[in-house]
Amino acid sequence: MTHQQMNTPSKEASKRGQYSWALFDWANQPFLTVITTFIFGQYFANVMIGDPIKGQAEWAFTQSTSGIIIAVLSPFLGAMADAGGRRKPYIFFFQCLVAIGCITLWWAYPHRPELVSLISWAVVVATIGAEMSIVFNNSLLPTIVRPERMGRLSGLGWGLGYCGGLLAL
Repeated sequence: MTHQQMNTPSKEASKRGQYSWALFDWANQPFLTVITTFIFGQYFANVMIGDPIKGQAEWAFTQSTSGIIIAVLSPFLGAMADAGGRRKPYIFFFQCLVAIGCITLWWAYPHRPELVSLISWAVVVATIGAEMSIVFNNSLLPTIVRPERMGRLSGLGWGLGYCGGLLAL
């Protein structure tokens, strides 16, 4: 039996289960949209640090550190997720990292250089959590829908993610 055959569901998940899978992207995307892309990065650099040059350098640290850690972890965690077994506890764990990181952003006060390191690491932890939870959520797709319907459900999740990100803005 091939790996693909092992992960192909004999029976699809319910419509509710499939929509729940797609709504994960709707719920996760606002972090990526608001924190890493449009709002918080600018606030961090220009208001919290108060110096756009130093601020952008520090923001580059958060994003490059996150990216390197994600690049190192993704192949291993992705292989683990694709091998099967329980994935939802990992999604929960990584989403807890997102929540802890976002809660810590409460202390991102303007012109407080002593808090820059804490806030930088909070963004790193939250970004890793968001991206790694995506790895585990995506690995669920072959177990809830037949191969010929994966593209449709994946596209629905992708579209809902964009809607969630726009709504958050």
